[in-house]
Amino acid sequence: MVLQQRLTTRTHPTARPSGAKRGEVLAFRALTRLSSEPPPTVRSAAVHRPDAIITYGGREFVSTAEMADCFLARVHRVVDAGESALVPLLHAEGIDLLLICATIPLRVRSKEIS
Repeated sequence: MVLQQRLTTRTHPTARPSGAKRGEVLAFRALTRLSSEPPPTVRSAAVHRPDAIITYGGREFVSTAEMADCFLARVHRVVDAGESALVPLLHAEGIDLLLICATIPLRVRSKEIS
């Protein structure tokens, strides 16, 4: 992913760059990365240690044990409060927002016993 920054003057956040005409599409430029290491990706974090499987809505999400613990803690808070909420789940395929409430079943199990 390339980071981008809008070219504007420093005096006012909504000011147009010098020479820009009204209605003109402003240019973007890539920011310089400070480190030579590539940024960590979602896929690399979850694929190296697939310790848990979360089953929800007929799908299975492979995730790390740490992410499954965080996800379950948030699920328990939502259900105990008698509410519903979109809870983020970081897994091997990316990230998903899962609707959590007391009436929607889900299952979390260890990868070893699957």
